Amino acid sequence: MDVKSLVCHSALSPVHENHIVPHQAQPMGPAAHTTTTVLPLSSQQVSSPHLDFHAIPQQFIPSAKLGIALLGDERFEYDKTWVPEPLTIHLSKDIDRLCKEWESSNLLCVGGRGIPVKYWGEFYKRAKGVKTTAWDALRVEWGNWKFIAKECQHYPDTASFWHVFSDKNGKRFSYQQILNCITEQWTSAAAQDANNACMFFGGDLNHPLAQGAFHHAKGSKMYLLSKDDAVAKKWHELLTTQPDILSATQVL
Repeated sequence: MDVKSLVCHSALSPVHENHIVPHQAQPMGPAAHTTTTVLPLSSQQVSSPHLDFHAIPQQFIPSAKLGIALLGDERFEYDKTWVPEPLTIHLSKDIDRLCKEWESSNLLCVGGRGIPVKYWGEFYKRAKGVKTTAWDALRVEWGNWKFIAKECQHYPDTASFWHVFSDKNGKRFSYQQILNCITEQWTSAAAQDANNACMFFGGDLNHPLAQGAFHHAKGSKMYLLSKDDAVAKKWHELLTTQPDILSATQVL
């Protein structure tokens, strides 16, 4: 077993069932850059967690231009004409910066307000009707950023994160190596969770005690889940919503 596999097997945090396996990181082709604004990394703004801005009340924004973004628990109303073209910035080149910008960032400013990278989809996804093609160029890379940023949050500090994602000589893993390593761990954890669910119900996910949790509808018919990640997700939901099942697993 190589160093990366050993690290993944022994030191990564537990899998979370609602994570999405990342796409392979690849440079975006020329077509993906036709509607973006390119800024050198060194010239872009340094983040500040507390950027003052003056929100314009909804009644002063024409209804045709009114956009609403959900920033956590906050409802942010803005004029759609404030939203710039998405920046072409590859945060994969600086993982420490990625993890900071994910939570607090001025790279994208809307109406004078800095928008954390994790909320960029609130402004660029097609359904928002602001920049209808922007998300096509951004979503894969943004999804990979999310994958790594969420993993960073499982560690108390960046030193702890890099202790896991480095080889035996202390050399940090590359962006793609980190993505691969997390994927391997989550795939393994999902398989283990799915196996635990099957064992608990005596190998029958259709067991009455499961209360149909492992069924899904397709058309007018019901089918039993079979993929590890889907079974693992439902298993975690059962452990959260059914205290009796959780208690039973703890005494096994």
